[in-house]
Amino acid sequence: MQNNPTNDGHISLKEAAERYGVQHDRLRRAAYEGRLLGNREGQHWIVQPSEVERFIRDNGRAPVIAARPRREGIAAARVIALAIPKGGTGKTTTTLNLGVALAEVGQRVLLIDCDPGAGLTTALRREPQRMDATLGGAIARYIADYSLELDRAVSATEEGIDLVPADTRLSTIEDQLRTVFDPQRVLSKLIAPLRTGYDVILIDTMPTLGLLVQNALVAADEVLIPLQAQAMATESAKLLLKQIIGVRRSEANTRLKVAGFLFNQVTPAEMNQREQMAYVRRSFGAEYPVLHTTIEDRAVVRESQMQVVRQSLFRYRPSDPATNAYRALAQEILHGST
Repeated sequence: MQNNPTNDGHISLKEAAERYGVQHDRLRRAAYEGRLLGNREGQHWIVQPSEVERFIRDNGRAPVIAARPRREGIAAARVIALAIPKGGTGKTTTTLNLGVALAEVGQRVLLIDCDPGAGLTTALRREPQRMDATLGGAIARYIADYSLELDRAVSATEEGIDLVPADTRLSTIEDQLRTVFDPQRVLSKLIAPLRTGYDVILIDTMPTLGLLVQNALVAADEVLIPLQAQAMATESAKLLLKQIIGVRRSEANTRLKVAGFLFNQVTPAEMNQREQMAYVRRSFGAEYPVLHTTIEDRAVVRESQMQVVRQSLFRYRPSDPATNAYRALAQEILHGST
């Protein structure tokens, strides 16, 4: 069967392999790992010839972009950390899909994976163990000589957003951070040169309250708190709020505020979840925003992050109600509740 270019100039991986003399398996593996940008159609990938040429020219590395140019007269990016000291609340999925939703309406978006687990990095089909330019590398260089080189770790993705990936170095970086002056401000200093190149920067954090999360809170303007409708998650949110108050009162970051509580993984039919959501609104709603948007617990969300898929909902199921919920979240983040 002949492989023909698609109407928009894309070709199949098989045709790319034949045209450029590259092994098909090498191209397919690179596409899954995010080193070759393409679009997935069913079980097959299509790519632009120019991207294959770039891939060959760069010896199989993922595309790396320079820091976006300063936009004169334009306000610096809003930096939003997604945080809660509890695993499984959907921080990473929310970071990815909120980022793509914001890009869909014209925002220039950078995602920063600040979790040693590198969930956001792998969700964007990057393989942390194969990457040299990462957040961990940028922090290590800062520790070595106080250089600000986070821009070297910024890479484009096929989702229309940029990424600073994580790698395993983050798992041991906290002890090293304590050896530098002002260790809680390192991430803030690294991000500062990039702020005028974006509209929104989202930071995905680890489910703890350690020094890396503290760095994210000091670097951020706002904190978005993904919250399951469970008592344990609510108690974790209280611990985070205590740390946010400490960051402000210590003057480490006086501008830090709560963007809102986002109910995530919600099953509306469950009475206990509805009661827990009502409790959160009563307990926190007078002082902190509780977002109107809720993200329901839908199978399509989990499917989008399976190893064989690893796409945002906007590519996997662009018209699904779950995808529309993230569109609503983006509007609420940009414009507030209506």
